[in-house]
Amino acid sequence: MSDKEAWSRDIHGKISDLLTSFEKRESELTRLNEQLEKDRAAFEQEMKSRRQENDMAIQEQYKDLDETRIRIEKEKKRMQEVHQFQSSPIHLNIGGHRFTTSLQTIRRDSDSMLATMFSGRHKLVQEPDGSYFVDRDGTHFRHILNYLRDGFRADMLPRMKCH
Repeated sequence: MSDKEAWSRDIHGKISDLLTSFEKRESELTRLNEQLEKDRAAFEQEMKSRRQENDMAIQEQYKDLDETRIRIEKEKKRMQEVHQFQSSPIHLNIGGHRFTTSLQTIRRDSDSMLATMFSGRHKLVQEPDGSYFVDRDGTHFRHILNYLRDGFRADMLPRMKCH
């Protein structure tokens, strides 16, 4: 065997070894690439799931905040009504019976004579003590005030004796 043939066989052996090595490396890279794609898909799915969970948690927090805002607005409105009651006391002398109520209560039934009287469209004369005199029977006027304060309730009706 000549040097040239030995050298050629040696080169072919080395090339064959290199090709085998490249094929193994390519196979390993392909496997790693497939694993990377699987890992990326799993990561994307996990991120999508977490995003959905976070979006739901944020929506729940917005809902809670909205409910809190509504509750606070209602409370604020009630406190404003209390302030109106406290800042607008009306002293009435109904047939010699003294009553204290609020302008808001007096105006509650807009079709009533009391609402008309205290609407601000008519001049009312105050007594020297600051009360307003109404020439009516004051014995049952508390029922009228309670109706204006609470609305109709059957338990407010006087009990009648049956014979």
